[in-house]
Amino acid sequence: MAVIVAAALVVLVVLALQLRPRTADTRPVVLPDAFAGWTSAPQAQQFAQAGDWRGQSAHAYGGNAYDGHAYGTRLPVNLLNLVVARTDATGFGDVGLGVAPFTAHGDVRCTRTFHLPDGTTASRPSSGMLMCFRADEHLTVSVVGLGQEQDESRIAAGIDDVWGLQG
Repeated sequence: MAVIVAAALVVLVVLALQLRPRTADTRPVVLPDAFAGWTSAPQAQQFAQAGDWRGQSAHAYGGNAYDGHAYGTRLPVNLLNLVVARTDATGFGDVGLGVAPFTAHGDVRCTRTFHLPDGTTASRPSSGMLMCFRADEHLTVSVVGLGQEQDESRIAAGIDDVWGLQG
């Protein structure tokens, strides 16, 4: 009987630890000056400075630190948007745009198939769009590429590099 009570107590403690609210991770994220060989986009193209993006992201990431940065240029359209969040962001934000099939590059997943703004899914992959991400329960690094065909393995390596910067 004592063994059963002890086992039940252990189960309750484990459940309590798993169900307690997690404290937000507010450590700043680190964004590089260049990403996968791409230089920073001009200030006017920095999406993360827009109030609407910051407001939506603050709500979505639940108090956890996040930031984003654009690399490349719009002329011709060739832009990468990098977002780093100190939480699991699978299913929302940029990561929520991509749908299967995904290609694995180590821990990074990439797709060229997207949810469209009208709620439908692009039925065929787009060579001009790419979404790659790496996530666990504490961190997400994602990239959406627009423009000329992107090199998935190069983007995946860049995501791994940014992942390593987060400490």
